[in-house]
Amino acid sequence: MGLLIVACSNSNNKEQDILNNQSIENTIEFESHIFEQTSTTDQGSTTIAELDEIDIVCQMVKRIDFTIKAPVMNISLEEDVIYRDMYLKTLKNEVLIIDSDGQEKYFRDLYKVGTEFEQLRSYYSYYYTDLDGDEAPELGIKSNGYTYILKYDMENNKMSVHFREATMYITILGTGQLWYHDGLHAGLSRDEFIVFINDEWKTLIKFEQGVNPPEFFCISIDEYVNIDIGENNWNKVTLPFFNVTKSPLPSQSFEEVFGKLQ
Repeated sequence: MGLLIVACSNSNNKEQDILNNQSIENTIEFESHIFEQTSTTDQGSTTIAELDEIDIVCQMVKRIDFTIKAPVMNISLEEDVIYRDMYLKTLKNEVLIIDSDGQEKYFRDLYKVGTEFEQLRSYYSYYYTDLDGDEAPELGIKSNGYTYILKYDMENNKMSVHFREATMYITILGTGQLWYHDGLHAGLSRDEFIVFINDEWKTLIKFEQGVNPPEFFCISIDEYVNIDIGENNWNKVTLPFFNVTKSPLPSQSFEEVFGKLQ
């Protein structure tokens, strides 16, 4: 195929991907069962059933592997030129994109974009690397108003919207891993861990914390929605997730992806 372009070399990458996917699938399919209560909580009126639910949710969170997956690309130099050229033509509105509604549109006509090419060269952040685990580059585009991930299918010569979020709250953590963070609004903070699994982006877990009295520390995962696990449990089980959010995937400038244009 030619010289390989490697974003981050890892000889065990495929094995790690399998393990990570298994971890996610095990979490999603985690069988709910009753855990023996060995301690009390700070929620004096909490019933036995609620205690069981809290324990189950905490165990499910602990089973998630939040480790960031480093991108690895496996393409030739010739293919790299083609990918970069197609993404550049897309930003120039020379290539139609299949939007999430199935309609073909130019980039400037996508929801909340409305931006001409010249502006894209200065005020946006880019991610040209493998963002979904297929070892080929997608193009992430982030502005103050939206985050898009575009995907070029070289075999079928098709460009499509791979992911869209019409807010500024998305951070790309790693391959197939996104973080939605809506900071403190009216005393409420919201976070989501979004993963790419089984060919779709899926919110694996949601965190909601209320800092105004009465405080709450809620987690939603699988069929369990807005379960208040209490502050002590929150501090323990959410720590691995919030630790990885401190080291997201570095973004790139327009010139770093496409070079200086004439």
